[in-house]
Amino acid sequence: MNSVSAVSAQANAVTAQTPGAGGQGRSRQTDQLGWLLVAPASIVIIVLVLYPTVVSLIGSLQHYSLMDQDRSFAGLENYWDVLTDSAFQRSAVTTAMYFAAISIGVLVIGLGMALWLQTLTGRVRGLALCVIILPWAVPGTVSGSGSRKSTGWS
Repeated sequence: MNSVSAVSAQANAVTAQTPGAGGQGRSRQTDQLGWLLVAPASIVIIVLVLYPTVVSLIGSLQHYSLMDQDRSFAGLENYWDVLTDSAFQRSAVTTAMYFAAISIGVLVIGLGMALWLQTLTGRVRGLALCVIILPWAVPGTVSGSGSRKSTGWS
């Protein structure tokens, strides 16, 4: 028996010994630990995503100008003004056309490259994969190295 299946069997034996609420095979401590581990990420999501979204939504329903501090309730009037604006409509159509063209282009080129890579073997395939993956991998690596140097972390 390999080590992975031994660990799996041992974990199954432990969970079988501690039937949690409803007989789900987990203890109350395990459930509490799970919530405790998820709590910091949940707080970050709430603070960085949910709160600004709610504030923006409330602000979008009000009259507001940098010149006038009137923040009276506008309802959906702001949305109606934007949706009926001809410049917004032109921009929306341009964006939709760009999105469709890029999506179709990426699909066709990506599928073509994937099918081409399937025909390659040996060193040529490794070289082709390297050439394809490098432009995707390098920017993150350079960014990480740059931030490490700018913060003084070694």
